[in-house]
Parts: sequence; structure tokens; C-alpha cells
Amino acid sequence: TIDPAYATSNPSIVGYEDSEVFGSKIALYALINPAVGSWQIQVTGNLVLEPQIPFAVSGLLLQPAITLKSSLASPSVTSGTSLVFVAEPSDSNGPIRGALAQVTVESPDGTLTTLNLMDDGLTPDAYADDGVYTGSFITTSQAGNYRAAVSVEGTVPPLFSREVFVLGSVSAATATVNNFSDAPLDNDSDGLFNQLVISFDVSVTVPGDFYLLAILTDSEGNEQN
Repeated sequence: TIDPAYATSNPSIVGYEDSEVFGSKIALYALINPAVGSWQIQVTGNLVLEPQIPFAVSGLLLQPAITLKSSLASPSVTSGTSLVFVAEPSDSNGPIRGALAQVTVESPDGTLTTLNLMDDGLTPDAYADDGVYTGSFITTSQAGNYRAAVSVEGTVPPLFSREVFVLGSVSAATATVNNFSDAPLDNDSDGLFNQLVISFDVSVTVPGDFYLLAILTDSEGNEQN
């Protein structure tokens, strides 16, 4: 049995530290030079502070040969905007292709949703079979923090499993913009447009200071000065 007291008495066998991340308590045990083989771990809690508290158990390798990097395309969005998750497993040879990637997202109300991250080149994934796995979580009507566990498993030898945690936030939209229209103007009647007048409606639900940023591009997406 390993507990904080055992770790304190046997620092050459196991390390221990506790901390708090995003309001969640974390207890970390590090096994020093563990024996080669399969390990089974049983976690026992002696005290439940509140009913229905979710618990999560995860293991990781220090300095592993296979690593997993995960991120959000934008870690903070407004309600109704998708959270786009990205997973990038790699080894000494580079990105790992053909793996199974998933993300389990906990919404602010505690609802859990699991979705696959794809490497097929279809939106939101940029390129097919490049070892970058991407997926959109679209159920973001609730404002608050969205905790997520991103996992990747190898499908061919050498088999592996990696998991990392990602946090995204969703804020309630305080303004919406709609009813866009534009009209080019030829002020000097030379057959060339001098100005582009853009009109739109802004609906504000919370008073405050708002900033508008507009970027003009051509049909190919090139910015125009």
C-alpha cells in the first residue's frame, strides 16, 4: 500500500506531491525504477468530502519514447462556437499515423461527451494522414470551463496508449453582428471603385466597450490594403 506517509519514508522507491489545478485536487505518485512488466493499480479513497464527486485516475511515463501533445485551436471561445481539439502523437521517427484518437469533454453541467479526432483532411482537419488528429466539439451553449481528456491509442505494433488533459473556456456572447451588406462607391466617376461601404446590425445584451476589427480580402483570401 502506497500513501503519503509511505512515500515520505521511502523516497528512493516512490515520490509524492499534491496540488490543485483548475479547482481539482491532484495527488501524484511517481514510482522510481519500477520493475518491467504489467502493473495493476487499485485506488482507495478513505474520505468522501461531498457526494457524487467525480474521480479520475491516469498514469504516464516519464521521458516516454512515444509522446502526445494536445491543444485547442482556440482555448477560449464564445457560446455557440466550436472548441476544436488537436492531438499530435509522435515518436523518434516523427508523427504517428493510423492511430485511434478520441476526446472526452466534460461540460460545465457535468455532462460527458466523447468524440473521435480524425486525420482525414476533412474540416476541421487540415491535412489527411499527417499524424495530426482534429475534431470539433459543437455543444458549447453553456458558459464556463470545459475539461477534456484527449487519448490516442496505437492500432499496430508497437501498441501504445497516451492521454493528456486540456481545458477550454466558453464565455457568454454579449454582442452579435448580423445583416451584413456592402456597396462599392465610385466617387469620381472614373469607372473605378474608391470606397467600399459595409453596413451591419449589432445587438448588444450587456453594456460595455466593444471593438470592431475588419480585414478586407479578395476571393482568394489575400488581404487588401
